[in-house]
This record gives sequence, C-alpha cells and structure tokens, in this order.
Amino acid sequence: MNDEARRFLAVLQGVESPTLTTLCQRTLDLLPADGVSIALMTGTDHQGLAGSSGPLASARQDLEFTLGQGPGVDAFEQGSSVVVEDLSLTDGRWPLFSPAALELGICAVWALPMKVGEIRLGVLYLYGDEPGSIGAEHLERALTVTELITQIVIGLQSQVSSEAIAFALVESDYRAVVYQATGMISVQLGCSVDEALVRLRGHAFVAERPVDEIAEQVVDGSVRFHE
Repeated sequence: MNDEARRFLAVLQGVESPTLTTLCQRTLDLLPADGVSIALMTGTDHQGLAGSSGPLASARQDLEFTLGQGPGVDAFEQGSSVVVEDLSLTDGRWPLFSPAALELGICAVWALPMKVGEIRLGVLYLYGDEPGSIGAEHLERALTVTELITQIVIGLQSQVSSEAIAFALVESDYRAVVYQATGMISVQLGCSVDEALVRLRGHAFVAERPVDEIAEQVVDGSVRFHE
C-alpha cells in the first residue's frame, strides 16, 4: 500500500459504513478541490446512485445527467480520465455543458472513471472554482483515491442482494424517481424509454431546474407530457 492509499484510509478512520457522501467529503481532505461528487452508472444515459460533498457539487454533477454531455460522460464512455484545467477553453467540445457549468462557477473539472479492468462502475468528479486550481501535480493522488473508492463501492455492493444497487451506500436513491418518471413519460408519449429520458432532460434544461425535481412532478401528476 502506497502513502496515498494510507492517507485516504486514515481519513476514513472511525467511519463504520461509508456512504457516497462521506467518501466525497473525505476526498476533500486529501485533494485541493472545491467540490467532489460520485455517480455510479450502468451506461452513459443511466446514472444510478449519486453522492456529493455538498449541494453545489451535487448541482454540478446533476448538470451532466440533465444534459447528457460533459467530462464525466466522456470519461465513463472512454474508460479514461478527462482532465480540464480551464473549462472556458474547451473549443465547443461540450456546447451545452460548458457554458452552463461556467455559470455554476465550474472553471476546472476532473472526471476520473471508477473501473476494474474493463468493467466501469461510475465516475469520480473533482471541481475547481478557478482555472488550474486542482493542480496537475495531484493527479496521481486523485487516481489512487479513485481506485480506493472503487474498491470500497465494490465491497459494499457485495453485501447486498444482486437485485439491489448498493443501497448500503446511501440513504436513498434520488435517481429512482427519474426512472419512474421516464417510464410514465414513455407511456404518455408512446415512445421508447430512451426518448422519454431525452424529453425529461430537455424539459429540465429549458425550465433551468434539476431533472429530479421535474421527475417528482411527473410522478405526482402535476406535469404531464403530450405530443
């Protein structure tokens, strides 16, 4: 075990059952990021459990889920780290995500895939409020932390039934309401689930609101989708 691994395990001392939120908060103790979030995924359009170091980090991570593009989407799809030191210099790579992220105060973002071999579990996000504020010299430590978090997630997942998605990691899965709403929209529009998710995301983007808030309104019937 290297020094970086020992440091991370040290900050988890006394944490009996770490949640995704706890892991994000402890990551801030080791890396000079302004925010941290984790998203577990089963595909680029299917983010499951999510956790963050705070409300702002959660809003930033949710932005990629709403828009379906960004560093984390690419990191998961490619299986390699996406390090952006200055988000204002991305040359149109993420035409929807970049301007919206800059408005939220994201100037730097690291998206590090959580994986074991070719198996991908999700993405660890590090956010910086200033260009280059995370610092390239910390990349090795960040990769070590990502690897350790991946192992912790796998360990916790092994403790639950195969039908569950690591509910030991968080108290509730706020993405569940998104999938429920997506199914309802699919029925309302007579379209595929994938198209329903696109419609839900688009509605949230236009309304400038988190996608899970719109999803809750779909589920309670206050928002309906029509052709």
